[in-house]
Amino acid sequence: MKLEQVAITGLKHPEKNVRKHPEPQIMEIARSVEMFGQTRPVVIDEDGLILAGNGLVLAFKHLGRDKVHVLQKNGLTDKKKKKLMLADNKTYSLGHDDPEAQYDILKEIIGEDLDFEVPGFDPDVLSSLVASNQEVDNIVNSYGKEIEKQPGTDKTSFFDQNQNQGQDQNPGRESPNIVDNRKEARCPHCGEVIWV
Repeated sequence: MKLEQVAITGLKHPEKNVRKHPEPQIMEIARSVEMFGQTRPVVIDEDGLILAGNGLVLAFKHLGRDKVHVLQKNGLTDKKKKKLMLADNKTYSLGHDDPEAQYDILKEIIGEDLDFEVPGFDPDVLSSLVASNQEVDNIVNSYGKEIEKQPGTDKTSFFDQNQNQGQDQNPGRESPNIVDNRKEARCPHCGEVIWV
């Protein structure tokens, strides 16, 4: 397998790319490139059409880089090129993360110096992963305790009204007030978003 470095300006994105690359993903790929350099090649055909690695090329463009390492596949039929594009994305997506292994590795690399810079991960979520049990208990116990006034009124949220009354007047039904007062909270262990 022979890699070569080519100018990004000579590369072409396919007319129909099977993978969407939202801006947050491009930013995280760029962070990874800045931290580790290019760790895999972009696969192209003899005409510079990108068969695999469109997101990486977009990240390089974002970083203002001029060249990227490529693996050129020659002699593929149009059908084989399309199959390669589909297979590259689909075979990758068939795998899944092992949360326990991720957690163990993250705990190791975060360590005592509290290094939360891992491309693809939210630093706040990583910070909560290493929180002590007491810190987690404090965070969880504080959810829903803050009483907020609705702008322009003296009403508190549905949750707090019912807490103050000691019972739910409409079990199983949300008051219209709750929609305006709910806040997003993230579980300190798994990162799941809940509403309080």
